[in-house]
Amino acid sequence: MALSAGTTAAHHTDKYDLKGSAVEGFAVVRRGQPFSVDVTFKSGNVGAKTKLAVLEPDFVKITAQSAPDNNVISIVLSTDVTARVGKVDIVIGVASGTSKATLSTALLFNPFLQADTAVYMGDVPTAEYLENDYGRVYLGSINNYNTVPWYYGSQQGSTLATALYLIDTVRPSSSGRSGYPLDQSDARMVARHLTFALTDQR
Repeated sequence: MALSAGTTAAHHTDKYDLKGSAVEGFAVVRRGQPFSVDVTFKSGNVGAKTKLAVLEPDFVKITAQSAPDNNVISIVLSTDVTARVGKVDIVIGVASGTSKATLSTALLFNPFLQADTAVYMGDVPTAEYLENDYGRVYLGSINNYNTVPWYYGSQQGSTLATALYLIDTVRPSSSGRSGYPLDQSDARMVARHLTFALTDQR
């Protein structure tokens, strides 16, 4: 089971380099935007009446399914625009049987989607801030400043793997609230959590 051709480009995740990282092989998609998945069956195990279903999680839905073509069925999956971000194991199964497969997925905020609370509203083209691993950091005051080149590495597999780990696993102890719940649907709370987790010295 894998993302259909063209899906990552539509989701602006085609520049992610996952090779050699802990998330190699993951599907990287953005919430609130449909994505297509190809499910491949062994020869003879699929027919015109084969119906697929999402077994888990409950916030991922199948909105369309193709007829079998060379033992492959394509399905369109969707999530709500307020779905939680992080690592998501999408389990797809045959509705009338026991066969199932899991697609390890990194579900991201969608700054390209108007309905997402994390939408980018700036005047500068999105490519500069959202799709560029390189940039410049401004230091100083408005009247006296200089810039330094900066490498964000935002589309590296190791960066994504670290973020997923911190979102799903780490609850910094120095907050005094070890084990506090994190609203993974709220971009502000996730950003605060990542910042705190990365700078926690205890």
